[in-house]
Amino acid sequence: MKKIITISFLFSVIFIFGQELKVTKSNLAGCWTFEHTIFESEFDIMVYKRCSFDQVGTVLQFNSNGVYTINHNRRTGVLRCGNEVRPKNVKGFFYVDSELQEIEFNNDYDKSSYSWDLIWIDDCSFGVKTN
Repeated sequence: MKKIITISFLFSVIFIFGQELKVTKSNLAGCWTFEHTIFESEFDIMVYKRCSFDQVGTVLQFNSNGVYTINHNRRTGVLRCGNEVRPKNVKGFFYVDSELQEIEFNNDYDKSSYSWDLIWIDDCSFGVKTN
């Protein structure tokens, strides 16, 4: 009898802690920046971490209304003139598929669309599968 109770308790604990966090717009709301890449045998994972909007570098901002913005903040101590090519800031809409753990982007800059497959998401970071 004790074994049955112990086994059922163990399965219930595994079931509760084994559930993945489903991605929603509210999980993504805020600013994110690329941190590093994890190299796996089958695919690579790009890791993004939370950041502040005025951080130097590329910042990806998700709004809870479905609008995203990619800002290229390249402030440095030296300002120079010249013909340096600077990327444009990109704005568009994103859609979240909680079942497929996927984010679809439609950008207004060049009218393109693409999607990301999420591996995980938590309060401080998320991972995106790359081929």
